[in-house]
Amino acid sequence: MIKHLALLAFMAAPSLAFGQAVQMRPNHTLAQYSAVTAANSNTGASRSMLRMAVPSVAGGYAALWPPGGLRKDTRVPSLYADGSSGTLEQIGRMADGSVQQTDVGATVAPLDTHKMMSAPVSGDSSASPVLAASTTTPRTQADRAADSPSVKDFGARLDGSSSDQTAISSAFSNNKSNTIRISSGAWPGQTWRPPVTGNTKFVDVSGYLLNPPNTSVTDYGINQGAMNFGNGVTSVTHGGQYFPNSILYSRVSTGDMDTSFEPMTSYKQILGGKSSNPQGNETIDIATITLPSSTGYATAQFNKMFSMGMNYYGGFDVNHWSRTQVYGTNWAWDNLQEYAVVVPYDCPPSASADTTFCSEYIMNEMDYTGTIIEDDRTAYAPSHRRGTILGLGTGHLIAKTGVGVTWEAGKTYHRYQMIITYDARNKPYMFRALPKGYTVLQPNGDSVSGSTQPRWTFGNGDKIEDGTVEWTCLGPYHLDIGAVISIMGGNDPANGWIERVGTYLTANTDYIYNAAIDMSEAQWDPGNEVHVFSRQQADVYDDFTADGTAAGQNNHLLGYDSSQKALTYKVNGVPVLSVKDSGAIISSAPPQMPVMTRAQIRAYPSPAKGMEIYDSDDDALVIYTAAGWKLMPLSALPAN
Repeated sequence: MIKHLALLAFMAAPSLAFGQAVQMRPNHTLAQYSAVTAANSNTGASRSMLRMAVPSVAGGYAALWPPGGLRKDTRVPSLYADGSSGTLEQIGRMADGSVQQTDVGATVAPLDTHKMMSAPVSGDSSASPVLAASTTTPRTQADRAADSPSVKDFGARLDGSSSDQTAISSAFSNNKSNTIRISSGAWPGQTWRPPVTGNTKFVDVSGYLLNPPNTSVTDYGINQGAMNFGNGVTSVTHGGQYFPNSILYSRVSTGDMDTSFEPMTSYKQILGGKSSNPQGNETIDIATITLPSSTGYATAQFNKMFSMGMNYYGGFDVNHWSRTQVYGTNWAWDNLQEYAVVVPYDCPPSASADTTFCSEYIMNEMDYTGTIIEDDRTAYAPSHRRGTILGLGTGHLIAKTGVGVTWEAGKTYHRYQMIITYDARNKPYMFRALPKGYTVLQPNGDSVSGSTQPRWTFGNGDKIEDGTVEWTCLGPYHLDIGAVISIMGGNDPANGWIERVGTYLTANTDYIYNAAIDMSEAQWDPGNEVHVFSRQQADVYDDFTADGTAAGQNNHLLGYDSSQKALTYKVNGVPVLSVKDSGAIISSAPPQMPVMTRAQIRAYPSPAKGMEIYDSDDDALVIYTAAGWKLMPLSALPAN
């Protein structure tokens, strides 16, 4: 009897358990359950929708489980939309996680037409995942918010009202990252900016921001401005009030900053392998293309700099600074400009009205605008100049400051690499590296210096052994530049290619108040005994009376005539005076001596022996001798 009561109590336990707690109401209208109804319909489908699990003993029933009974792993056919079966446990879990239809619209917001939430989530959702857990550490709302917060996260409405100032200030001062985001809207006044920027170094303005914080510059007729979110804070604006279709970078430094050579944008490309295209490695490629229908002003790159500092040499304003550091044996150009006229057009004759539509080709134009009162000494000493259009500075003491220029122990040196070493007087000398016993057929031209510095000698051509390096002394340090200005062409007349240059150096309307070329202060190489200002070929002449017209050219020429072997002066193409290589003087007109009175001859300062003058008072020639001025006897010219 006791056994029977125990069995009844056990069978009644599930009913008692379900009666002790209120379970979540399942939503039986989910799509998955429609297949269950169809499976249990009277359309001829199998009615044995629920069936007992496999018995624990083959051919029998499970212990304490009556035939036809139910449990959590009882399978339900066609439970899912794809026709697959499920268990009663899965049905319960789906029911627990579903929404009761009678609660939709009352306590639960309905989904919109896109099956998305139509109401904000309330409560603390910082721990909820916002990205798919594709890794072992899924991200949470708190992780995402810490990336780069928006001022709207702190309550800013960006409606232009002053009440936004508190929220924006809180966003900047509490920013944990270095970037803060600002979406489209209106800023609370152009003169207001956050008093404390905290960690903020960048502001990302993702759209049009009306009345942004601005620092304007309007002096000297300049009307320029830049967004200013704080001292040294760089802003990136995607479209804006001034350039709605551009990306604008702005930074205003209103206080002391330790930002030496720190640009707003930085591009770096490191090339360590052989390029498949030797001319294809470019860091920045800017292309501006004008189509045949294009008219107006087109510029590929326009650099603006307004130098308004008043600290003289204490402020160093450079509009364009280009630096190329050469360390190796590759060919290197600091500034390479190519002007290619790929489809040439011929200009009509100057008398044609079509010349107004003819192209103008300018390779490099520098326009200088302003007023400079120059030092008066530049009329005879150009080194006192204040204004310089084109200047070349050389050397910059690389022997003392260049990286990799001095000797180092255990260092690998490439063939022909140079270093600077100082003698006992602290004078710099140049040395070139080659491997010991090196020949041009040697596959590897690298060598390694020793552990201690060798004993240097400073005679030209001296050889110094150092580890596997053999140094050759090249003499005292100097910098040679073969040509400062050079014009290079590809003339090939034999094959029909002719390239010409009309004028190398020209000036138009500016007054020249000193000299067209002034070398009065030039320093000459002391090793050259002959100092040459210009050097030109034979049969090349200087033209002295040209006036910019064809008729004024080549009327008075001075140059060396190779056929006469003489320095020749020509007037209208006819030689009138020549000095032969032998020293003989040939003139087309007889020489004329200076004419003076007797008193002028006696008063002539510092006369020299052999000097001849025509004495107009005595109508005779006089010559200066050791005994003074003497009349030269003359006789009448024979009749025939």
